Amino acid sequence: MQRAQGRTAEARSNLLRRALTVDPRSAGSHYNLALVSDETGDVATATEHYRAFLRLGSVSYADLAALVRARLTTLGAG
Repeated sequence: MQRAQGRTAEARSNLLRRALTVDPRSAGSHYNLALVSDETGDVATATEHYRAFLRLGSVSYADLAALVRARLTTLGAG
């Protein structure tokens, strides 16, 4: 079961990375890649993409940006 979940997370991550090659300014893709990375324990990648989300989506997604800032603080990257 964990093996299948790992493959699913890897597939989601790969899909989101491809989306970012098409549109590197997609706040949603950065946020979702941060979530996938966070869920799998990849703090460095999660932090990178949470920060990219904040740079690109703070105005449009103000409520979500507040949650992301809190998560970065919890990760020790805030």
